[in-house]
Amino acid sequence: MSIIIFIIILGVLVFVHEMGHFLFAKLFGIRVDEFGMGFPPRALRLFKKGETEYTLNWIPFGGFVKIHGEDSLDADDPDFHRSMMAKKWWQQVIVLIAGVTMNVILAWFIFAGLLMAGSPTLASQTQDPSLLKNTQLTILQVAEKSPAESAGIKAGDTITKVSSPSAILTNATPESFTKFIQATKDGEMVTVSIDRGNEHLDLAALPVAGIVADHRAIGVSVDMIGIAPGLSFFKALSEGAKSTYYATTGTFVAFGHLVTGKISLETISGPVGLTKMVGDAQRIGFSYVILLTAIISINLAVINILPLPALDGGRIIFVFIETIIRRPLPKNFVQWTNGIGFMLLILLMVVVSVKDVIKLF
Repeated sequence: MSIIIFIIILGVLVFVHEMGHFLFAKLFGIRVDEFGMGFPPRALRLFKKGETEYTLNWIPFGGFVKIHGEDSLDADDPDFHRSMMAKKWWQQVIVLIAGVTMNVILAWFIFAGLLMAGSPTLASQTQDPSLLKNTQLTILQVAEKSPAESAGIKAGDTITKVSSPSAILTNATPESFTKFIQATKDGEMVTVSIDRGNEHLDLAALPVAGIVADHRAIGVSVDMIGIAPGLSFFKALSEGAKSTYYATTGTFVAFGHLVTGKISLETISGPVGLTKMVGDAQRIGFSYVILLTAIISINLAVINILPLPALDGGRIIFVFIETIIRRPLPKNFVQWTNGIGFMLLILLMVVVSVKDVIKLF
């Protein structure tokens, strides 16, 4: 079920992203040859409408829109005037940035919808956590082979109390919970009191070093989850915009820390890791699956706007360079650069996926 839900989520996010490129390309009179779900090789041609083929491809972790002349094109091409290259630079940039924009807008609508519906919401994804009612410290994720997993702690458990031989913590927040675990002495067990549905459990775990750099931990991710009060339409849109901004800037900061080495590559999850997150989200509740969709959508937007070849950000850089030098970049250079960039992205996805699979055993 987790795999099916993840594929549906990914399909929706990719469809929204590629639809942004598609709509603005059509708006500016650019020829679109193919709208593909998944990456080639092609599995099935669904249908053809006008000049555009709609296809289903074998690699399910992505999608694409094949825009005429997007990478490069000779000026003597018979349909050059309908190519990407023939359009003004700002039109090209709008087409390229439209996918990212659609993903951010989708996240905004999801945040606003949850706030308007009065659904369970993460405090960390809310600009004003005081809006939430009946907040509880909740386990979001449990690391594989961690003390928490060995103790039987599961995603969706709500923490009522944490105790050690020397201290007791009630009414915990994510910050106080983390500090409590870090402050335990070497070899000192902690008892985590949790509610799981109608069941109350006291589970013992031994904090260890190595899960989190320089600190002892039991291997859980926690946050305060509360009920949004059911805001009015315009108030929900306003608060949803704030949440979107907060989540987007936080994602950029996280990528910056990744580049500078402040956080490890171990924190990156591929399709396998994301499928596990979806499974954890299911146990917390359907609204958290929807919230996770918004967070993944923002991550997809941030990744695509990075100035790397084959990504939208890299293609925008090429447009700016061509505008400055007032001539197209060599066709072979553009195609090879984007091709190499694409292969490196696929390689990274494979490496991360292998890492995620190893974690499962």
